[in-house]
Amino acid sequence: MEWRSVPRLVWVWSLLITLTTLAAPRAGTLHLRNGDRITGHMAGFDNATGLLWKHPAVAPELRVEAASVQRVSLLAPEGPALRRHDTRVRLHGGDTLPGEVIGLDPTHLVLQTWYAGNLRIPRAAIAHLIPGGMAKVVFEGPTSLKGWGAALMGVQLGEEGDAVGGVVVDSLVENGPAILAGLAPGDVVTHVNDKPFKVRAELIAFVKSFEPGEKVAITFKREGKEMKLPITLVSLHWDFRDGAFLCKGVNSIIGRELDWPERANLEFTLEWEAMAGLDIVLCGDRLAASGLMNAYSLRINHNHAYLYRFQHDGVNTQSSSLGVVQLPALERAQAHFSIRIDRKLKTITLLMNDRLVQKWRDNGEFAGKGRYLQFNPQTANTMRVSNLRLSEWNGNLPSDAEVAAGGDGRQDFVRLANDDSVSGQIAGIQTGRLALKTELSDKPIEIPLDRIALVKFATPTPATTPTPAPAAAVPPGQVRATLLQQGALNFQLLEWKPEGVRIRSAVFGDAVLRPEVLMSLEWK
Repeated sequence: MEWRSVPRLVWVWSLLITLTTLAAPRAGTLHLRNGDRITGHMAGFDNATGLLWKHPAVAPELRVEAASVQRVSLLAPEGPALRRHDTRVRLHGGDTLPGEVIGLDPTHLVLQTWYAGNLRIPRAAIAHLIPGGMAKVVFEGPTSLKGWGAALMGVQLGEEGDAVGGVVVDSLVENGPAILAGLAPGDVVTHVNDKPFKVRAELIAFVKSFEPGEKVAITFKREGKEMKLPITLVSLHWDFRDGAFLCKGVNSIIGRELDWPERANLEFTLEWEAMAGLDIVLCGDRLAASGLMNAYSLRINHNHAYLYRFQHDGVNTQSSSLGVVQLPALERAQAHFSIRIDRKLKTITLLMNDRLVQKWRDNGEFAGKGRYLQFNPQTANTMRVSNLRLSEWNGNLPSDAEVAAGGDGRQDFVRLANDDSVSGQIAGIQTGRLALKTELSDKPIEIPLDRIALVKFATPTPATTPTPAPAAAVPPGQVRATLLQQGALNFQLLEWKPEGVRIRSAVFGDAVLRPEVLMSLEWK
């Protein structure tokens, strides 16, 4: 098989080049066994000299004996978004590794990762894997404000219809584009770019289809006289900068229609100054204030998340709260959120920094009747929305209870995305397909990984249980690390440098990790 022939030295060398290019200092907190806590930056480590720690008030770096260190907590890496893996491999020893499956044979699985190259893992060490094959991406960005309804004239519209012959301007935003262009309260807008309008919502939707900075020609009547003038549209409080939406005020909604899957995963990174306050409207049937649509609205502030349900029949609105949850404490005003929606089960689940926070269930009908995703700021503090992604979701959640059921341990067990299941012996995985030998067929059946929700491997016998990788002069100091994207790994820390972290795993041997993947280190 081609994946088995990948030379280890080639990917290690390639990885080291990447590490040298992308390495960045990691800020965090050093926790000592005597109870002291020191903020700063992780500067380095080796078993001979111990740990190096930078503090802005101390020069040179602090050198700390490894035996005195209890834990190092690191802040999320800054800079460009790192690649996210949908597949998770859980080992019998408790390690959880995100990655992409390259192949599986009777003895080993090869897992491709952005943080350690290709890892060759003994098959007998694997408890289960979640392929994440349903992750068809619907949207990924943002790349601009175009299409998000951010373009505004700066008016409040009122009466509409045949009786007035268009849509009446009630008021104007101070120093907005409409008042600067010459529009006034009481004017009746009849056309935009020579297209007639008598319905307020239709006129608003048409204007929002443009991008901030574009010009539209407004035809209106004033005291019976028809007039025409150009207006340069602007975005109120929203801006696009460095691959992210930037918001600096309230009462300014942006949103767009998307093709929501039946099971959907909406992800984004939120950063804020002082305090957060953002409503994320899910599956709305119009771009409007939350109370005027059929949708769910998740409100996130710096320490709580609230889920609301809205139903609107065109006249009346029914709203209710599905609950509130306290968010985990953060060392920095930034978090990555994942909102997972199952329309069939009528559940909405919130994950924060890849950790399960809350799962809500709607006991009524599913309220989201439309295709709109909408952001509605609730604070004037600056907020930044980046790494936005809507994709299909396979229904699995990061909980051991979700994968505990199924299989008898004597055979390999496969659960499909539609909840069907089959047991047998896995012959291998190659080119995105799993081959399974069963009693139902003389030949192995092949199942595409994108149709599989869970693979549980038979409990290893003493004869197949892997032995630790041989290592000469293994240094003391076992470390338990937490990784980005819901990972965990036990290893011996050999060396930490800005260009890479050398470790020795009892399962897959020596490897070099990108420092960005490590979120905490706890010395045992």
